[in-house]
Amino acid sequence: ASYPLREIQPAVELAASGNTVYVAPGTYTENVLLEGKDLSILSTGNRDNTIIDANGSGSPMTFYGNSVTSATVLNGFTLQNGGGSGGYGIYCYNSSPILVDLNIKDNTNTAPPGDEGSGGGIRVYNNAHPTLISAQITGNTGRYGGGIGLHYNSSLAMTNVTIAGNTAISYGGGLYCDWNVEVSIMNSIFWNNIDPQAGIYIGTSGSTAPQLAVSYSDIEGGLDGI
Repeated sequence: ASYPLREIQPAVELAASGNTVYVAPGTYTENVLLEGKDLSILSTGNRDNTIIDANGSGSPMTFYGNSVTSATVLNGFTLQNGGGSGGYGIYCYNSSPILVDLNIKDNTNTAPPGDEGSGGGIRVYNNAHPTLISAQITGNTGRYGGGIGLHYNSSLAMTNVTIAGNTAISYGGGLYCDWNVEVSIMNSIFWNNIDPQAGIYIGTSGSTAPQLAVSYSDIEGGLDGI
């Protein structure tokens, strides 16, 4: 539709695969779900003035299913105040979007031990393969992976990302990786992420150990922080 809408979700539902949804600056209190197609969802402002706020219930942004490929782009948003069990800032399930110029903050996933407890700022799960470029992930909380939880036959490539001040209840204040996963970290910072174990946690479940590649990055504690 060419006419303006007051919320993002109706525009996402009306748009055909391959379309672009332009979002004006403002605060949108909603849970946005993209499934079954590829879209570009672009702020016409910037990540500081275009905000998706879950208001403490669910995730601000979810990409669901393998119809969401790397032809999908989310660019120029703050994603905040996810809450409850599964309250991630972004949830990528079996999907592979390109995530650019984002501020992912103050999301609290209260899920108990189990799969849903993986991830606070971002959860990447079940054959999901997103790319994250130029983002800040701060002040998020999850049981495993306060900043990011990467789990179950998935991968994540990140460039120019700051992951700081996140909290994990159990493992991986900044990043939790487990069960046949791969992660590439370039030109990024992991700092002041809090948990009882290492800031980056590499698990041992699955048939293949997690593959971690780090280059030109600053990780608090160096190898001891992993």
